[in-house]
Amino acid sequence: MEKVTYTNSKGQSIELNSLGPFYLSSITGTGTNKITITTSKGPGQDGVTVDDTLLEEKSPAIEGAIIGISLEDAYKKRRQLCNVFNPKYAGTLKYENDAGTYKIDCIPQDSPTFKNTDSVAQEFQIQLFAPNPFWKGTQESKSELAKWLGDFSFPLEIPADGIQMGHRQPSTIINIFNPGDVSCGLRVVFTALATVVNPSIMNVNTHEQIKIKKSMMQGDIITVYTGYGNNKAEYTAKGNTEFTNALGLIDLLNTTLPFMKLNPGDNLIKYNADTNVNNLECSIYYLPQYMGV
Repeated sequence: MEKVTYTNSKGQSIELNSLGPFYLSSITGTGTNKITITTSKGPGQDGVTVDDTLLEEKSPAIEGAIIGISLEDAYKKRRQLCNVFNPKYAGTLKYENDAGTYKIDCIPQDSPTFKNTDSVAQEFQIQLFAPNPFWKGTQESKSELAKWLGDFSFPLEIPADGIQMGHRQPSTIINIFNPGDVSCGLRVVFTALATVVNPSIMNVNTHEQIKIKKSMMQGDIITVYTGYGNNKAEYTAKGNTEFTNALGLIDLLNTTLPFMKLNPGDNLIKYNADTNVNNLECSIYYLPQYMGV
């Protein structure tokens, strides 16, 4: 069963499904994209050299119908549909089928168009424009590179000489599997349990690295975002709720530019610090990207 939900930048939302009152008849443009192949040609070369393969934007199209309990009700629902699918505001399209739930950022190319405008059943069509051609999951995946594991269970008996409540994960390397079709950006969160000097992460397979140039104190948090058009860093000191721009804390001499991303499939990621690596917690969040769903 297919269902779509569109939410615009004002927070207004509308769902189209098989139950109504906004019925979904079909949605197209959820598959793969048009592709542009860039080439170059050298003197005397037979044929061309393929330089890159670029995916073009997506254009999802929705067809459906409004079923009102009266003609007045149908016109009210039509007004609601036009209000939510306002071309002046960008939004997010969430698409659900039997295999999963995905979302894509888009904007209406036009206001909804209607047929049978004098009927309680009014068919409509909506054309959308998605500048980023990839569908994403709706929930970030999380991997913890440095974490504490519990060593106790209930019922719990504590002997006189005490009990070990937990231990630190011994490995500094973890495999993160990206199930998507292309590489995706990361949200890397470094948290200091005590003093940590110059934390970093590295992709063992590609040797890409992100390194911070700072002595972090207990409770400090540095978050690094990667991905096309989204390279940034934020610093939050212990006890603060507001963050400051931390791009100046990136050690550019020891950081791969553009910032590392997760490649499709397996990615061996290692965390480290110049001193006191055991005082570092590191979590990685990511949203896989899919060419079609």
